[in-house]
Amino acid sequence: MVMKALNYVGQKMKTFRAGSAMLFSFLALVVVMGVVQASGPTQTVGPPSGGMWWMGSCYCLPWQPTPKIHILAVVKNDNVTFDTEDFPENEDFVVTMGYMYTRGVEGYVVGDFNSGDGEPQKLTFDIPQELMDEYKISVRVQTDHTCPYYAFNWFFNNSTIDDG
Repeated sequence: MVMKALNYVGQKMKTFRAGSAMLFSFLALVVVMGVVQASGPTQTVGPPSGGMWWMGSCYCLPWQPTPKIHILAVVKNDNVTFDTEDFPENEDFVVTMGYMYTRGVEGYVVGDFNSGDGEPQKLTFDIPQELMDEYKISVRVQTDHTCPYYAFNWFFNNSTIDDG
């Protein structure tokens, strides 16, 4: 299926101008990737970029809308409070914190939660001992799928006032 589509695109590239061929190739690739996704047992994903990429044994297509977390309050070296937005229903998320610029990937596990009905939730998690006195901290929430749902953000590790 994929080879037929690529051969067809190659034939069309010979007959269209360069700009039209590039657009046609992109659209054909999206269709092919959609067919592969529909036939495989994979999950959709919410990349912050809204993009599409290859991850292991599946194509990860964008989850729309993209899950987000918003930092609401921080108590220095104690905890952080954030809320969720646009999360998928009934998914289990693991919360990690890590050093700045890591996006929380392979960070310290600080807890978990279930997204329930997908409505916004206000959640508080303790800052791990390993990150005490760090100036900035990354926080990430992620499911345990081949193509996971995830969101990440960061915060200054100094006390703030919760205005939400």
